[in-house]
Amino acid sequence: MRDGVRDGTWFYYNEDGSLRMQALYRRGELVKEKRENGTFTEHYDEDRIKSEVTYVKGLREGRFVEYHDNGQWVMEKVPADEVRGVPAFEHRVLRGQTKKIEGTYKNDRLHGEVKEYDEKGRLLKTRRYVDGVEQ
Repeated sequence: MRDGVRDGTWFYYNEDGSLRMQALYRRGELVKEKRENGTFTEHYDEDRIKSEVTYVKGLREGRFVEYHDNGQWVMEKVPADEVRGVPAFEHRVLRGQTKKIEGTYKNDRLHGEVKEYDEKGRLLKTRRYVDGVEQ
């Protein structure tokens, strides 16, 4: 910290002690980040999910999903549970958001089926990859 703002390289850790991310700040502004370990979620405005990607040792690994910037937040009623003593309440639920693309990374390369969808959720195309090369 310098003058009350982040400056230099900061390290962020997961609960298990593994390095989650490194971030470089200059006078409080994020300049660069390097994702190391964990699932990272990016958002559009209003907290709609933009993407979810998992990193292992700095490389994308496993399933990933990107979403269209659609869907609406609605309030949903949850009935009381008298057995557990929980009163009725309402919570916010996202309805109608659709996937844009989904697939899998292996060692930071696309691997397996990658599916692309239109904004209504209809499958547009499926591509197959082996070690980052489309087959």
